Amino acid sequence: MAYLLQDPPVISDPTYMTWLIGDYVVMTWLLNSVEEKINGSVMFLTTAKEMWDTVKVIYGSKKNPSRVFEIYERLFELKQGDKSVPEFYGEFKVLLMS
Repeated sequence: MAYLLQDPPVISDPTYMTWLIGDYVVMTWLLNSVEEKINGSVMFLTTAKEMWDTVKVIYGSKKNPSRVFEIYERLFELKQGDKSVPEFYGEFKVLLMS
């Protein structure tokens, strides 16, 4: 969650490389999770936080009844299938945070 909410450490920070690898994983996950029609809006951003902030602007209105309905519909249809537990939980968590 820190990758989505916090700014990256400075490059000189000893944890920067570890952070960068994790950030790339989260960025890939986000890119693979968004609808194709908005891929172009996020694919060239440089951090997961930037991607998340952009996605929040696109989908962010909790007062939008059609968006709320869409989220409930997606939660109802969500099935683990051949996904690993972490993959399934990640999808579930994203929908809950929407």
